[in-house]
Parts: sequence; C-alpha cells; structure tokens
Amino acid sequence: MGLFPGVQGVELVVRKARPIVAIVLLAASLSVMMTVHASTRLPRARLSSSHYGYVLAGAGGATYSFGSTNYGSTYSDGLTGLTGAHPLSAPVVAIATDPAGGYWMAAKDGGVFNFGNAAFHGSTYSYGITGLGGSHPLSAPIVGMAATPGGNGYWLAGADGGVFDFGTASFLGSEGGKSIPAPIVGIGGMAAKFSITTTSLPNATSNQAYSTTLSAAGGAGTNTWSATGLPAGLSMSPSGVISGMPGNAGTASVVVTVTDQGGQVATARLTLTTNPQLATSVSPNWSGYIVQNGAFNGVSATFNVAGLTSPQPSVCNTGSSGSLSPNCATAEWVGVDGANNADLIQAGVVEVPVVGTSSYCIQPWWEILPAPPTYFTNSCNAVAAGDSVSVDVYETTTANLWEIQIKDNTNGLSYSTQQSYAGPGASAEWIVEAPTSSQGIMTLSPYTPVTFTNPSYSLAPLGGVDQQTAVVMVQNGSEVSAPIKSTSNSFTVAYQ
Repeated sequence: MGLFPGVQGVELVVRKARPIVAIVLLAASLSVMMTVHASTRLPRARLSSSHYGYVLAGAGGATYSFGSTNYGSTYSDGLTGLTGAHPLSAPVVAIATDPAGGYWMAAKDGGVFNFGNAAFHGSTYSYGITGLGGSHPLSAPIVGMAATPGGNGYWLAGADGGVFDFGTASFLGSEGGKSIPAPIVGIGGMAAKFSITTTSLPNATSNQAYSTTLSAAGGAGTNTWSATGLPAGLSMSPSGVISGMPGNAGTASVVVTVTDQGGQVATARLTLTTNPQLATSVSPNWSGYIVQNGAFNGVSATFNVAGLTSPQPSVCNTGSSGSLSPNCATAEWVGVDGANNADLIQAGVVEVPVVGTSSYCIQPWWEILPAPPTYFTNSCNAVAAGDSVSVDVYETTTANLWEIQIKDNTNGLSYSTQQSYAGPGASAEWIVEAPTSSQGIMTLSPYTPVTFTNPSYSLAPLGGVDQQTAVVMVQNGSEVSAPIKSTSNSFTVAYQ
C-alpha cells in the first residue's frame, strides 16, 4: 500500500454511529460543506442493475461509498486527517477508481494512496520530488488524477499543467512550463473506443473440432463475451472463445457481444462458414467434386466447354470413319443425386470424337436416370470448345417439378426444359465424366482443362450437408482425370 514518505501511523476507527448528512465537495484543498435538510423533498434515486455506484473522497482522506464497496481510507492507514496525532502531509485532492475493484487517492503534494485491488504504481516522490517543499519541490500543487482504462497505471496533473505518469500510463505531453491563462483543475483519462478488433472468423469444417479466440480493445478490466447465431455444435465462452464441433455445412451470421468491467458494450456481426468435410474417392467414370449427406433441391455452375486433344487413344478411332466414336467421349455437367444412389438428374455438354478425324461433336444435353440422355439439339456446332456455359438444375415451387437450364454465355443460345423428378436429393455434383453406353463405361477422351466457377447448391428446408468429396477418375489402373486446383469460388478438373 502506498503511503506518504516519513509518516508513521497507528490504526484508528472511523465511527459511523450517526447518519452522514453532508457531501464533501473538493476544490483543490478547500473543503465545502453542503447540508441537505430533512424538510427538503428530493426524489429517491433508482438504481438499475447496471449501476455500479460511486465513492466520494474528503480532503482529510475519508471516503464515502454509495452503491459500491468501500475499500478503506487514509484513516485505515492510521492517519488522522488534516489534524491530529498523525496528519496528512497535504490534503487529498483527487480520487480514481480501478475496474478490478479499488481506488487511489492523490494528495496535493503528489503522494498516492491505494486501496482494494488498486496497485500502487508510484507517486511524485518516486521521481525524487519532495512534495510542496524541500530541496526539490513540485512546480505547482497536484490537482487531479486519472487511471488508465485497465487500471494498470495512472496520471497526476499539477495546477501548472504538468503531468506525471505511473505504471502503464503513457506520457503524451503536458502544459508544464508553458504560459496558460488559468490554473489546471483536473485531468480526465480518455479511453480508446471500446470495440471488437476481430474482423473475421476462420472457416470451420463439418464434424471437426473448431476453436478461435476473439479480441477487443479499449475496455476496462475483464471482458465478458456472448454470441448469437452460432451454428449448432458451437458455443462461445465468457472469455471470448468460440469452440465445439459444427454439424452441417453452411454460412452463419454471428452477432458477438462483449461487455467490459465498467459496463461498456461493443458488438460485431461476423460470418462463420462451415465447409463440408473433405474426402477423396476413386471412380471409373467421374472426376470433380461431390457434396453429400444433405437434402439438395438445386445445383448450378459456370464452366468452359472442353476441347478434345490429339491424338486420341486408338480405341477412339474404332468404327466407321466419319461416325461418332462408340467407345470414347468426355462430358462435363452438374447434377443432383447419383453419388450414393441410383437416382440422378443432370445437365451439361458432351464431346465425342469423330472416327478417323481430329474433329469432335459437342452437344448440350440433360438426363434423368434410368432414361438415356436427351440432346437439346442434334447440331454439333451449337456449342464450341472454350465457350462459357452456365447450367442450372433446380426444383420449382411445384413439388417434384424441376427446371433444367443451359445457357451458352459466349454465343447467347439458351436451352431449357421442365421435367418430373422425385429423387431423394442426397448429393450434388460438378463432374467431368467418361459417359456410359450400352456397352458400359466408355474410355475418357483426352480433353483440355475444365474450370467450374461459382459451383453452388441449394438445400430443401431443414436440409444440410456435412461432407465434400474430391473424385479422381481411374481407368485401366491409371489416373486419367482429377481436380487439380481450387480457389474460393472455382476449381479445375484436368486430364492426367
């Protein structure tokens, strides 16, 4: 506990046998008594749950608490106020509170007293100054005191504008030694704006442990955190840690709130994205990405139409010259179902080599298993290699009635149809495929890389998704097609 140098004290008791009917107002070292008479009718103050009370300090070092804890006074240190056997060296002129529970009092000569949890960080005597007299006196008496927001330091101010810093309080300048029009009468510590400094949340992964800690600045004392809108399986601790194991993939708008020990409140709205669990599987005819274990009612993407490269495998040239190869093809499409069931609704573009030439036929199509594909046009020139094509497959507002749309963004041609489909919607896919004929799975024709941009899906009400699978195509024991790179809104599938 910080005491004035050279003062020896004995413990005294402050008696409270009679009610206090005076408020001590401090103006430098002058004590003014204001009496509130019983006949004066004043409204009763109403204290809310957020009211923390206050403490008054007397020039003699006495303290008076209202709605808050009294942590003691200079009398607790054995001093006897302004007179008596052990008087103060100088009157108390200021008080500052610590959010951790406690307060400091500063005297006119630069001495500091600490009470409760308020730590003693020093006084002007710590600088070698000898109070109001002595060999190194203050240039002017101390008139004010302010604490840092966290209570780890404080400033003292002199009547001449001089400032003394203690603990973590930083010296930012003063008016000491300058000409000022009137004496300084106090100092106020200005806290930084209380705010949440975390601006984004790291992505989570479905069914995997997640933990991240948020931060705030400008508050006083200990912060208490809470959050609304977190995905199921996650929670926030009072210390600001979001943790747990999220379930379904998706995007959540999370509102986080932090309250400091002084009652300041800051809020922020942050986005938390939960990605599906990533797995890898091998297929004889698919390559790309699948999301599953959901309730899907729509899928879409934009992709560049593949071109077939030369030379094609010899099996692709088996058949009548000038006819479409019965053995080879490449198709890129989006669809719903088919990953783990026999149902499937899909639409896209297919490229088939022309036997005996370097040419190939490109056609837009749609398919609902178990029926064969339906081509929107018999022309092999309606879509060209390199064209940007957007495909959208989704259930309309009429149950089991689906809309299938293909638009060539390069030449402006569009194709659409509505079809009945009652599959479970258990998966959604963005695939480069080796198609299947009546003879079985065809050989994948070598192709130029296909980039799927903005691959998206929609979910039925209460639907979710918890797994994402990268699919690699393997034929005859060799990897022939696989996803090779991805960004936040695209991925590329390439021939290997």
